[in-house]
Amino acid sequence: MTEYKHLHSWRDPKPEKTACVVRYGGFGDMLQSSNILPELKRQGFHVTMMTTPRGHEIVKHDPHIDAFFMQDVDQVVNQELADFWAVQATRFDRFINLSESVEGTLLAMPGRANHLWPDNLRRELLGQNYLEFTAKLAQIPYRSEARFYASEDETLKAKAYLADIKNTLAGPLKIGMRAPPRFNILWCLAGSSIHKFYPAQDEVIANVMRSIPEAVIVFSGDIACKILETGWEKEPRVRCTSGEMDVRDSLALAQVVDCVVGPETGTLNAVAFEQVPKVIMLSHSSHENLTKHWVNTAVLAPASTDCYPCHRLHYTREFCHEDAATGAAVCQKNIDPNRVFEAIHAAYQQYKQYKRSHL
Repeated sequence: MTEYKHLHSWRDPKPEKTACVVRYGGFGDMLQSSNILPELKRQGFHVTMMTTPRGHEIVKHDPHIDAFFMQDVDQVVNQELADFWAVQATRFDRFINLSESVEGTLLAMPGRANHLWPDNLRRELLGQNYLEFTAKLAQIPYRSEARFYASEDETLKAKAYLADIKNTLAGPLKIGMRAPPRFNILWCLAGSSIHKFYPAQDEVIANVMRSIPEAVIVFSGDIACKILETGWEKEPRVRCTSGEMDVRDSLALAQVVDCVVGPETGTLNAVAFEQVPKVIMLSHSSHENLTKHWVNTAVLAPASTDCYPCHRLHYTREFCHEDAATGAAVCQKNIDPNRVFEAIHAAYQQYKQYKRSHL
């Protein structure tokens, strides 16, 4: 019943202090917007999140949200959004509109003037931290508080999934014996844009399989990522689950594994301020933009890449340079696979040290 209490929130008396946060973006966008919610609650606001069903799915258990203002995608056409927001703003004490707070502002959209600015000017003006800028829009002090809130059932399901892998790999055990521990890696295969997949993943994974006998890799991604799983289907220590796990289950799993690897995706954002080790391959964002405040994170930026960071959104290859041999973005091609492996191996060393200290 908790999940559906917001359906009848319109019947509740008007709170003393109200704030509405508007965000219609993707998974990572919703998680970034959630960073301002704890401070709004500390200031005594009743917080309403205006979003779409897709956005609601990510933040529906966030305890800092008191009510949802739900809209279907394009329910209000773009040309009328400004008037719609102007009316809705009169109904709240604070109206914090985060639409295009990152995309369009700090990540230039094709067709907008700043998309064609000189590279050095885009880097100067768009190279701001996404979360700090969001806090400025909300007129609150910055704190690192973005978090994905899994339900108790989702966390238990994630832990049970890893336990099942461990027991399956161990095979039949004698009475009194336990399955040996596993170093669990969640590997996010791709993000929502053409520059968000890593072409040397197979080389890195093969190195992990050879060098870390405890390693288990779980692939995460949508159904289109199945093509990136090719060749690993028969490896017992690799789980090819793209398109089989819903997004909340993937994010809950990210919180309980021993390492998360991937490009700039919502999954990495979900554990930005969790202690789980992270390895991220940057593409259109800089360290200043995205990972400046993240904890326990190996941040891998492209080497010797003139177009990086571009601070652009890409829907075609027109401005995203392609590596002819791999079909990947040049920025991803120019991240040395040895650096990726070394970052994963460093996380493995953390894992071993933790295990030794908790024997």
